[in-house]
Amino acid sequence: MRARPTRRLVHLLATLGAAAASAIASAQAHVSDPAATPAPLPVLTDLPDDPAARLDAVAALLRERLETYRQTNRFPAATLSFVLPDGRTRSIAVGLDGPDPEAPALSPEATFFPGEIETMFLATLVLDLDEDDARELLDLPLRGWLGDREWFARLPNASDLTLRAALGHRTGVPDVMLDPAFLNRVRDEPTHQWTAEEVIGLVLDREPVAPVDERCVYSQVNNVLVALVVEAITGTTVEAAFRARCLDPVGLGDAVVDVPGAAVDGLAQGRVGTHNIFGMPEWVGTNGAYACVPRVAFPGGRWAVSTGGLASWMQALMTERLIDATSLREMRRFTVGQRGLWEAYGLGVDRRSGRVGVAWGHPGWLPGSMVEVTFYPDFNVSMAIALTTTTGVNPRTLEGGLDTCMQVIVAAALAP
Repeated sequence: MRARPTRRLVHLLATLGAAAASAIASAQAHVSDPAATPAPLPVLTDLPDDPAARLDAVAALLRERLETYRQTNRFPAATLSFVLPDGRTRSIAVGLDGPDPEAPALSPEATFFPGEIETMFLATLVLDLDEDDARELLDLPLRGWLGDREWFARLPNASDLTLRAALGHRTGVPDVMLDPAFLNRVRDEPTHQWTAEEVIGLVLDREPVAPVDERCVYSQVNNVLVALVVEAITGTTVEAAFRARCLDPVGLGDAVVDVPGAAVDGLAQGRVGTHNIFGMPEWVGTNGAYACVPRVAFPGGRWAVSTGGLASWMQALMTERLIDATSLREMRRFTVGQRGLWEAYGLGVDRRSGRVGVAWGHPGWLPGSMVEVTFYPDFNVSMAIALTTTTGVNPRTLEGGLDTCMQVIVAAALAP
């Protein structure tokens, strides 16, 4: 008998556009228990004293642990990266890059779309702008920047919308990922370059799902609105503003790559599964091109990241190299998160309790890949993981994989 879908999986698939009953059933048919405690760590008494050699030994242990985790949870491949408090970093990969048994091993530098991690990027950018402007940008109404657009008054909750509500996904604006008009166009015109106005047009004159600030409900429209505000403030594209303010100043210009179309250098192949509601092939990312043009319409479709670049960026963010302590506290003013998705949610960052203590981060999802970035404040370590599938794997597998590998780092890399 097949297991019943977990509430978290149902919410994630419904939110991100894969809520078809067949997809849920297929996913649950092969899911291991994400809450299962991993095998106890070996007693690590033979680690080398030399720091570089020890780090290599830790990477080897992580690769072994991640490969075991991959086989247990039956996902095709994964990359994982970590950044230690002193800035040392390593990236590893397991599995093959594609369905062919003769496919090459997945590269540790493979790239993925960050999905909903886009909200974290946007929140960081807005908070950086707020430091410069000395205004309370977060709580100013969006109509101050967008009110002259002919469509603005037709948005759900238009008069009450703010940047704070949008970055916390508390606007009550519906998402578009299950909208029939959206799905039909993705299926029929995969090369269509979506505009912000086209995405926003899908929710005009619709009823809100809740009043502003009542509860957290993810909507890609929130990210689209924030991006328009950033462009109105800066006079440039959101990609250019993010690069100039949140990448180049800390030497991370290569950590996040702009994606204007479907082609992405180093894009990992990912399994979407058959009969998916987007009409995509079973595997996407073949020959370095995605199955559609994800920019604007899909979460994180503007950018591509490797787990190494993402973990390095997260470490810069959480150690006050990108925004100051006051802005970070603002970002981490957590409220109750979306049921089944986030335990608690701030501005583009969630909080959860893991096997090694509190973790701050964000998951991301696009058909064919699942990504998560996490900072462990008790240890000052950042980690990022990416799986090359969105079928047959419980979303909590990401968290479990990170925590399992973090246990190795605590026992080995951070040990005296």
